[in-house]
Amino acid sequence: MNESALVALYLMLSAKDKAEKCTLASSEPNSPWHQINGWRANNDHQQALTLQHNTDEFTVLVNAITKQKTAQKSEHDESTYITSINGVRFDCQGTLQHDQLTAIINGHRSQVTINQHANTINLYQNNHSFTFSQLFADCGQDDHDNNHGGLTAPMNGTMVSVLVNAGDKVSKNQPLVIMEAMKMEHTIKAPNDGTIDDIYFQVGDMVDGGAELLAFSALAEE
Repeated sequence: MNESALVALYLMLSAKDKAEKCTLASSEPNSPWHQINGWRANNDHQQALTLQHNTDEFTVLVNAITKQKTAQKSEHDESTYITSINGVRFDCQGTLQHDQLTAIINGHRSQVTINQHANTINLYQNNHSFTFSQLFADCGQDDHDNNHGGLTAPMNGTMVSVLVNAGDKVSKNQPLVIMEAMKMEHTIKAPNDGTIDDIYFQVGDMVDGGAELLAFSALAEE
């Protein structure tokens, strides 16, 4: 189970690194959407990661807690991650340099090598290897999606492409927007034929998991 905590820490640090790069490139670096401490609009700091090891699938709950070095907020605030796996708590801190993760899990320091290809994550520790898969929520391809309303972000991520404009008529399964999360791109598609009523994010925006990405109206059936 310690390996699962290491993989979760790796994913959080990877996401933090991505957020830092987006912040530097943003025209509004002080926007709360660019905070790297796990901030989420109208919610606590908890995030859920779904991992699979061998045939076991499980959810990892991660809370990001920022510890400030000074009384004032600083971009150098240190973060720790409180991880819960099957009811077992892990206090996690670490640094990630390329594929080298230096971690402190429940006070015990370790250094492991981690590499990721698509949603497969390989962890190497003490001459042993462990392979995990990260599982993702459906991104709008399900035929049972709502026929009207909005399409939401499956998780925290960055908008990398907006393929439609407000007022466009679209066909079922047509790609609408592309998000990047945890080093993977997720294409959100039209659940039915319909019209794009409004778009709420632009390329480069950080998007909170569950946020409504765009307003969509399905074509009325004849």
